[in-house]
Amino acid sequence: MTAPLPDAVGVGDFSLMNDPYLPDVLIAAADDLEPFMLGEVEMPSLNCALPAYLRDTATLIQSQAARIAELEALTTNLANELEAEVEHRYAGIKDHPAMTPKYERDMETVCQARSLLSEGEGK
Repeated sequence: MTAPLPDAVGVGDFSLMNDPYLPDVLIAAADDLEPFMLGEVEMPSLNCALPAYLRDTATLIQSQAARIAELEALTTNLANELEAEVEHRYAGIKDHPAMTPKYERDMETVCQARSLLSEGEGK
């Protein structure tokens, strides 16, 4: 039986062990989960007893946060490389009235990538 999540779940909140909605078996969280930053708040490692579905969710969130950071770094590098390529291609001619729209069109991907990256930094 899958129990619904309680309204308030806190890491290290041992009152969860007495919650009737939690599964019967509590599993100690893996030792390899280190504290991590969530915005400006340091989240503690999961070194207390948690039900399996909460532990698995926390592990998934940590792995996805690491994956997002890798993709952001890759997107930054790709945007920089594309910008360098477009700048090289339009060197000396990008200000010509016939070439400006083509230059702006080719730079749109760079602008979109940087816009998405800057939105992520604000969160």
